[in-house]
Amino acid sequence: MTGHLKDVVEIPIPTTQVGRYPRPGWYHYNIGERSWSEMCDDPGFLEAYTDAVRGLMLDQAACGTDLLTDGCVRYDMPLGTLATWDTNNVVYWGGLKRMDGKTREKTVMTSLVGEDYRKSFDKISGLHTADNPSAGAWTWIAEEEPYFGNLGLWTETAKIALPLSDKRRPYKFSGPSFARGAEHVINKTGKSDRDLYFALARVQNKVLREIADSGVKIIQVDYPFGTAPWAAQFHKIDKSVWKELIGAFNEEIAGVNATIWVHFCWGAPILYCHETPTMRWHMADVYPEISEAKADCLQSEAANTGGKYLEQELRAWKEYCSDKDYAVGAATPYNLTETAEDVDRIVDIALKFVPPEKLALTTDEGISGHGVVGRKQAAIKMRLLAEGAKRARLKSR
Repeated sequence: MTGHLKDVVEIPIPTTQVGRYPRPGWYHYNIGERSWSEMCDDPGFLEAYTDAVRGLMLDQAACGTDLLTDGCVRYDMPLGTLATWDTNNVVYWGGLKRMDGKTREKTVMTSLVGEDYRKSFDKISGLHTADNPSAGAWTWIAEEEPYFGNLGLWTETAKIALPLSDKRRPYKFSGPSFARGAEHVINKTGKSDRDLYFALARVQNKVLREIADSGVKIIQVDYPFGTAPWAAQFHKIDKSVWKELIGAFNEEIAGVNATIWVHFCWGAPILYCHETPTMRWHMADVYPEISEAKADCLQSEAANTGGKYLEQELRAWKEYCSDKDYAVGAATPYNLTETAEDVDRIVDIALKFVPPEKLALTTDEGISGHGVVGRKQAAIKMRLLAEGAKRARLKSR
């Protein structure tokens, strides 16, 4: 842990967005498997990319957003394409070979967590099909020790966004955890799945260090343990497994000189599959297990479920993880009729447990691709958060 909200932003209850932000309509580039230098060989790319990031960050600032993001413009569109959000690290790691066709082999994460992991991912995400239950749309095979490869693309995109922020509105970089990438990797190295898992953590650690050393003060890691917690709807994850997951996460962020956020997806999985009944596991069950994770801020979702589970979750946060800051998802990309009262309801529950100086407000997840498709609608969501934060600051004085 290297810092807290109050160390990087000047006001209590800052606001920010999570993940994708709607791209400008004129921006049509997908990076795919290409390196940054390959992309920059296209004479139009760098100018277009920089202008797209600048436009999105100006949009957020105009809405009153306190922690700016680049909207993850580097992610391919639409969802499910080659270098989309969840594969935006694995596609650039060196030492891996993308596999064409279907497989029923276990991924690294399935091997570590067990078959309940695969069952939970299939049931909730809907991303896996019956004839390819282990790896979704894209699978990579590791035949040698993984290495940095083209992951420096992350650093280059961060360098473009950083000068567009300032001390009053810092820039927050985000990307999928190495664990999320490990959900797409099949081990053919001859080493154990555990060894490969930790090796991937060390590869990603290198790029996170680079990003922090470039001046980025906040780094958000999405799905820090992959979708492993979902497996608890079938069977409680063994403490020895949690120990490995946390140990590898701590290696991923070791020596990274930035405030580390971790984003958990709790509300959205229910919405991905409307037939899924209320899950037997709850985000509250995760906090006793992750107290040793060296993150500075935990970000979870509440708006997608109308705050139904938030109080239970925050009781667990207060008991086990109150040394860490908390960012609550107070606006959802799914509900286009969301109101200020909806946001206030979430914030009021959060302030019962979290001091204002330790609380941030966010969107539940990426705004683009989940119901809100345009910049105008995204701006409405960000203004809801900014205005809700202003009211909360007045209440908490």
